[in-house]
Amino acid sequence: MLNRPVFEHVAAIADRQPEAVALRDGARALTYGELCRRVRGLARRIISVTPRDAAVAVLVPDGLDTAVAMLACFAAARVCLMV
Repeated sequence: MLNRPVFEHVAAIADRQPEAVALRDGARALTYGELCRRVRGLARRIISVTPRDAAVAVLVPDGLDTAVAMLACFAAARVCLMV
């Protein structure tokens, strides 16, 4: 059961094990450290260009980028709409 936002769980793991593999898509993989850096960067961008009550449309191919985009929306406290 989650008692805090999903991204906070991911960030906590990244603090403890930044080199551990968080996501894998075929030959591509992201460590928890890389995942957190990408998510935080995209979340900052989402916050800078959207109003607080905005929904964010995400149009990326399935894979690692989809997971990064979804987590970034959650970290930015925005609704994520997969299109």
